[in-house]
Amino acid sequence: MTMIFARTVLLWVSAMTLVLAGCNTKATKPSEDAEGLAAESVPAVAPPMNFDEALPRVYALSQLPLARSELDIRCQQKVRDLYVSFVGIKDGGIFVVVLTKGEFENPGDNLYTHTPRGGLPEGATLDWGYALDRNFDGSIDYLAILDGLNPVVPDNWEGELPNLRGGRELLTDQMLKEIIFPNTRLLYWHIADDDFDGHHDSAATSTRNVNTGWIDGWMVAQDRNFDGLYDLCKVFQGQFRTELGNCSVDSTGFVAPDREPSGLRPFPPARDHWVFDLINEGAGKCGLSGADFRGASK
Repeated sequence: MTMIFARTVLLWVSAMTLVLAGCNTKATKPSEDAEGLAAESVPAVAPPMNFDEALPRVYALSQLPLARSELDIRCQQKVRDLYVSFVGIKDGGIFVVVLTKGEFENPGDNLYTHTPRGGLPEGATLDWGYALDRNFDGSIDYLAILDGLNPVVPDNWEGELPNLRGGRELLTDQMLKEIIFPNTRLLYWHIADDDFDGHHDSAATSTRNVNTGWIDGWMVAQDRNFDGLYDLCKVFQGQFRTELGNCSVDSTGFVAPDREPSGLRPFPPARDHWVFDLINEGAGKCGLSGADFRGASK
């Protein structure tokens, strides 16, 4: 095992440990007997981490390189017209879900993050994302679906950036090599079911500046009282560090001044979004349980 490969696996184990640490885990709390004479530790259940807690953790996880040689398919089922594949890291839990039109094989080779010149090879797919079962009931309740590679404004950046809306002919090789490529990141759009009823009630998408073409923030929306209607939407500059205020509303959903959602439209998606239903139907056919998502940490 090379040093770089070993470091990648270690990063993944550490990152997954951090994410799972916020999920539903057994804890202890003091309890007195009927006469109040003795205290003992009794099993308790810590609440699963909510969307606000999960979002920055999953974002950090998504920026790590996949430990590709360690990936394996735990189960694959045909659901309606698609194959749903559940992928884990060897000796760990499931954390990736893949949707394909045909049977899926070799995740280490076939999970692509962008379309290469000449198109995707046979068997490869861009239709995948990270999946969490935060309360370990065997159903996925948090998804981060691949949006793609996008130039992102660096935190604390001062000065002008190349205008990506001006056309490729206006971008010099120096701009590409020194500014654009080094600041290109993998982005995902996020949806979550925080009351575990099978419908999403939290969503987040990165936002693109309509004037420059750069990704420069996020929109985060929530249905706080779980009545099926999103009632809160915030706009952030950078990686959730600076809140700019509330979103506006138009006929398409939530919008932000001079920004457009990247990858997820309309925002938020319809309440009965097909992806949760489809994926969890596949999880049911596979007979998945919380232990399949906990993996080595169960």
